[in-house]
Amino acid sequence: MENSQSETRLILSLSFRDIDNLIKDLKPTQRMYRFASLLRHAAETDGTQTKRNIGYSVKTGQVGASHSELGKEWNCNRSTVTRFLKELEDEGLVKVETGNVSSVTDIKCLLGWQCGEKVIPNLSSDNELVYQLIN
Repeated sequence: MENSQSETRLILSLSFRDIDNLIKDLKPTQRMYRFASLLRHAAETDGTQTKRNIGYSVKTGQVGASHSELGKEWNCNRSTVTRFLKELEDEGLVKVETGNVSSVTDIKCLLGWQCGEKVIPNLSSDNELVYQLIN
């Protein structure tokens, strides 16, 4: 029997279509919908965003959408979004960094992102496999 302290990890590959199929029958108020939405935002984001005429960098694997923007998408208020992200942060799945312009959410639970043939390691992950990917 396997040691109870060991951890089994699954490595999945999901496309935008896969994510959309996972959530097509879910409501925006459901946790799985919200988490998949974060994954979609993180995969689409790369570059500079501007809020209040101040630019800030958001990389692939980070969500630059504000809590208010996510609240509109998920049909809930900003405090519900903040509470949900805090729950995910407590579980070690994300890390929310709040700056003077906006909050940026790092998706910590993923090893990396594949863009075409290129794999971009998720450097905000605490997983040792990430460091093996980049070395």
